[in-house]
Amino acid sequence: MKIKPVSLIAVIICLILITCSVWAQNATDSAYITDEIIISADGYGKPLTSTTGGIGILTSDSIMKTGPVSVSDALQGVTGVYKSSDSGWGSEISIRGTGRDKVIMLIDGSRMNTSTDIGAQFGTLNPASVMRIEILKGPISSLYGSGSIGGVVNIYTRTGEFLEEAGFKSGINVSYEDNTSGRNVYGFTSYNTERFYLFGSGSYRNHDNYSDGDGDEVDNSGFNDAEGVVNMGLKPAPGHTIELRSQYYEGWDIGIPGARDSVPLTASEAEYKRMRRALGSLDYKLIPGSSVLVDSRLHVYWMYIKREVCIKNSPLKIEPESDNRTTGAQWTNTFIWENNRLVAGVDSWLRTISTDRTKTNINTGVLVTDDTPVPDAYYLSSGIFAEDDIKIADLTFNFGGRFDGIFTGNEKVYKSEYPVSTVVIWEEKGVRDYSWNGHAGVNYQFFKGFSTAILAASGYRAASLEERYKYIALGGGVEKWGDPELKPERSWFFEYSLHYKNSLFKGNASAYLNQLKDLIAEEQLSSTEYRLRNIDRARIWGYEYDIAIMPADWIEVYNNLSYIRGRDTKDKEDLPSIAPLRVVTGVKVKAPSGISAFTDGTWTSAQKRVPDNMEESESWLRIDAGADVKFNTSGFENKIYIVCTNIFDERYYDYLSVSKTGYVFNEPGRTVKCGYSVLF
Repeated sequence: MKIKPVSLIAVIICLILITCSVWAQNATDSAYITDEIIISADGYGKPLTSTTGGIGILTSDSIMKTGPVSVSDALQGVTGVYKSSDSGWGSEISIRGTGRDKVIMLIDGSRMNTSTDIGAQFGTLNPASVMRIEILKGPISSLYGSGSIGGVVNIYTRTGEFLEEAGFKSGINVSYEDNTSGRNVYGFTSYNTERFYLFGSGSYRNHDNYSDGDGDEVDNSGFNDAEGVVNMGLKPAPGHTIELRSQYYEGWDIGIPGARDSVPLTASEAEYKRMRRALGSLDYKLIPGSSVLVDSRLHVYWMYIKREVCIKNSPLKIEPESDNRTTGAQWTNTFIWENNRLVAGVDSWLRTISTDRTKTNINTGVLVTDDTPVPDAYYLSSGIFAEDDIKIADLTFNFGGRFDGIFTGNEKVYKSEYPVSTVVIWEEKGVRDYSWNGHAGVNYQFFKGFSTAILAASGYRAASLEERYKYIALGGGVEKWGDPELKPERSWFFEYSLHYKNSLFKGNASAYLNQLKDLIAEEQLSSTEYRLRNIDRARIWGYEYDIAIMPADWIEVYNNLSYIRGRDTKDKEDLPSIAPLRVVTGVKVKAPSGISAFTDGTWTSAQKRVPDNMEESESWLRIDAGADVKFNTSGFENKIYIVCTNIFDERYYDYLSVSKTGYVFNEPGRTVKCGYSVLF
């Protein structure tokens, strides 16, 4: 076994753990006295133990536990959630076997829509700017429309506060990691009063290529990005709150080592030359003082995403780009009477896309073709929804439903703009779809902190613009086509869960079944033509649990397990997108002197249940550890921290990194991250 000097970090952290256990005899903070509150499931604050359906929650501390490169890295700490990697920067996620376009991503309540063929959602947000993430596992809420059959990820970013005592609140976080030579800087400042706040933040990151566990550099895995935020809040009169948010993100030279099926197998390199995301939103909340209408909320937003990709496939340089704009509004009202709490409202959002693709000879710089991979098109979704909680003694019944109209259309597009072609790829056309979500569940409270729940739900996902209007010429006469007439995919979902929580122990366990039909997949019509159709059916089932024990106030021992199985019920074979069994076990300690430490291990089993002609994956074990010390100086709250991920330099890759064309890349080897943060 090879030993490197950096391995000494494991010994150092073990010593810290022992030291903390000696010092921590007088610690008094308990993590489990109060129940966690979840907002995304039913539209209002509700204890986790009172919900129906699987829920995951990450706080800012748990998000930054290992200094993740992307939000998707942090999300792996939630049972049932896995990375689906294209790069370290831009990994997508899979929730209980469904991912990418089957999962809705929201930033501060604003829907993010962009193509998912090459991951470009979770990378466009610095994890240091995130305060909280709520994950819904499956179509367990009717507040959301198309895309929720896999679940919902609702990300809440840092902003200002309304405080009785006026004053400034600011912070800076700087860090460095050796494996990528990554440098990260994040800072924020805010002025907060009882009726007004102003908030601003900014970040910059620069990461080189990283090395895997064998010390081999993973080509094209570095990235650069920056982000800026300005928010404002105002309470102009009692019962009225207005909040304005604006975000701008830009990334450049972003490598994509794990290119997906949209990239030719022979390509030597793929990267985002430029990636931009802009978000503007307005939230208005009215508390009318009525005995029935508790509050009325209006959320209006606009999001812009610019993608510029460069693919080198000698002798061609292929440069697709797209402009994605989403404009939306949601009006939500909460009513209470007797034993009922009803949340009802309407929402509507419009996505437009404009694309272009050039192919240039690498050697001569001469333009070969200029075409439009997806025509200028729009996607309009409008719906009404309602969620009702009815409490009878120790039983809470939850019912919800929504109805949506989806309207799509495209402009006429020709095979190429250069050389000029008269061959029409797509005629101008409009299509209407109507679909629905619905669920019914019941939660029974055995006694305080202990409950059980059962849920039945159905969700849908309407075909994206890319699936409806895709046209890819792969060469040799081989062509792949979309279909404007694709029907929505449908999910039938069932879950049983148990929740228990007290001052010494907390635990959640779930078993679930997800029946999927009308799944969109490629159908080979001839030796040269492939077209997307509603042809697949699937069954995904599994179970998971997470437990944590706190035998004393200063120590927590935790363990979780995620197991998923999936079958293609049409072709009678295993699904290609099911992650293997995963177990995480660890311990955290906290001393009254301000020193904290953790160590945990993540074990993933081999994945042998794969379709024919797809690669299997081997099992692996990764050990992570970290420690930090907090201290106050002249009103400044300081923290110095160090984290070592993959301590034993394991060489491994995540199973979901493998695409159908066989692309795979290894995860980083041993990485030491250190940093300093201050609040003042």
